[in-house]
Formats: sequence, structure tokens, C-alpha cells
Amino acid sequence: MKLRIEERKKALENKQNAEGDAILRKYQEEERESEEANRRIREGIEKRRKDLLEQRKAAEEAELRKYMEEEEASAKAALEARNKRKKEIEEKKKKDDEEANMRFLEEERKLLELTEKRKQQQLMRKKHLDSKREAQKQATLQRYLEEERAEEERKAKMRMQVEETKKMMEKRKKEEEAEILRKYKEEEEAEEARKAAMKLSIEETKKKREEIERRKNELMMKKFGKEQLEEEERKKLAQDKLAAKRAEIEAKKAALKANADQKFKESGTAGENSAIDDILSMASTATKSSAKPTGSGQAGTKKYTLERLRQKPAECDSLKLETYLTDDQFKTIFKMDREKFYTLGEWKQQEMKRKVGLF
Repeated sequence: MKLRIEERKKALENKQNAEGDAILRKYQEEERESEEANRRIREGIEKRRKDLLEQRKAAEEAELRKYMEEEEASAKAALEARNKRKKEIEEKKKKDDEEANMRFLEEERKLLELTEKRKQQQLMRKKHLDSKREAQKQATLQRYLEEERAEEERKAKMRMQVEETKKMMEKRKKEEEAEILRKYKEEEEAEEARKAAMKLSIEETKKKREEIERRKNELMMKKFGKEQLEEEERKKLAQDKLAAKRAEIEAKKAALKANADQKFKESGTAGENSAIDDILSMASTATKSSAKPTGSGQAGTKKYTLERLRQKPAECDSLKLETYLTDDQFKTIFKMDREKFYTLGEWKQQEMKRKVGLF
């Protein structure tokens, strides 16, 4: 079975190959026939083209010969016509020249006659103008003489008027100068009187101002003296309090020393250093507490606002109201810190406190 199939396949392949070869041979033959036909067509076309070129060349040569013959005939006719026209133009030109010469001669004759006539007219006009100019000259001279006389009269009259005007102006100038001098003297007198009055007024004002300053200084001195006395009394009381406090501290120190001696005896040398330290710390604490000023703006002092202090509360020292302000309020109100404020004089402090309503 397989062999038959293989044989059948081979037979089919051989058949297909044979058919393909036949088709290929047929196609090649058709190609050769087509090429042969194309070659014959090209040869026919080339032959036809050559024939057409020869025919066209012959026709062009015939036309060229015909054109050349026509050109020769045309040139010959044109030459004859040009020669004829030239002769006609020359004859006409000659005739025109003769006519122009005749016209020119006629015009020359007329121009000479006209020139002669104009010369005669000019001579006559010149004579007329000379006579007229002479008459005008005489008239102008006469008029000039009359104008000269009139000008002399006018100048004389003007000189008289100028003299009169000059005299009048001098008189008016003298009067104006006298009037100005009088007014100036009056103004000088008025100015002197005004200066004297002003001087008196200034002196009176100065005296009044000096009197006011003197009274003000007296009042300030009285007030400052009173305040200074009060301040001295307060300082004296504070010193007495401080002396009492110091005496109390001394007593405390003595008691502490006695107590320390007793402790020292009891505890021996081992507790010497600790006892001494306790004593010194207690003494330092007592000294610091006694050195603190009362109402001086320390941490333990109660603080108030500026409006409240202006009402002068009963619990505050009315002479030290600034100590109840906070540091920020103090700087804002007095534009300086406490240390700088207390370095100022008493009168300056009181003046600043008076301005803000704390005195």
C-alpha cells in the first residue's frame, strides 16, 4: 500500500514537473515571439521616422528657397521705394528751405523796420521823461524846502515844549521829594515811638517774668525744704529702726555664738566646722533681712497699677508710691529703670512723680 502511494506520489510529481516544464517552454516561446514582434515594430517606426525626416527636410529646403526669393524681391522693391522716397524728401526739403529763407528775409525786414520805429519812440519817450523828471525834481526840491522850514518850526516848538515840561517835572520832582522826606520823617518818628513802647513793654514783661520766676523758686524752695525735712525725719526713723534691728541682730549673734559654743563643747572638735557654718549662714540671713528697704519694689511687695496708685491707697506709703509698680510699669512710666531713677536728685524724682500723679 505504501509503495503504491509512493509510486502515485512520484507519478503525480513527475506529471506536475512535466506540466510545469511545458508551461515554461510555452511562456519562453511567447516571450521570444513578443520580442520579435517588438523588434519588427521598432524597425518599422525607425524607418517611418527616417522617411518623415527626409520629407520634412525637403519641404523645409523648398520653403527656404521660396522665402529667400520672396525676401530678395521684397528687398529690391523696398530699395526702389526708399530711393524714390529719398528723392521726394530732398525735393520737398529744398522747396521748404527756399520758402523758409524767404520768410526769414521778410521777417528780418519787418524786424528792422520795427526796431527803427521803436528807437524813434524811445527817443521821444526819453525826451518826455527827461522833461517830466526835471519838473518833478523842481517840485521835489520846492517841497523839500517847505518841509525843511516846517521841520525847523516844529523843532523850535518842540524845544519850547520840552523846556516847559522839564521845568514842570523838576518842580514836581522837588514837591515829591519834599513829600517823601516828610513821610519818611513821620515814619521815623512813629518807628522810634513804637520801638520805645516795645522796649518798655519788653522791660515790663521781663520784670514780670523775673518776679514770677522768683516767686516760683521761693515756692519750690519752701516746698522742697518741707519735703527735705520730712525726708530727713523719715531717714532718722529708718536709721533708728536699723540701729534697733542691728542691736537685735547682735543679740541674736551673741545668743547664737553661746549656743554654738555649747554645741561645740558637747560635740567636740568633729562638729566645729558645721557649727561655724550654721552660725555664719544665720547671721547672713539676719543681715540681709534687716538690709531690705521697706516698700522698695522687692518681690514681697504688693504691686498696683498706675491708676490705682494715683488714688493713693491707705495701705501704701504715699511718699514711695513708685515702689509699688512692677519693673516693666516703672520703665514704661519713667522711661528708665529703678537704679537710674534713684541716682537722680530728690527734687528731680519728685518732679517726675508729680508729672505722672504719684506725688
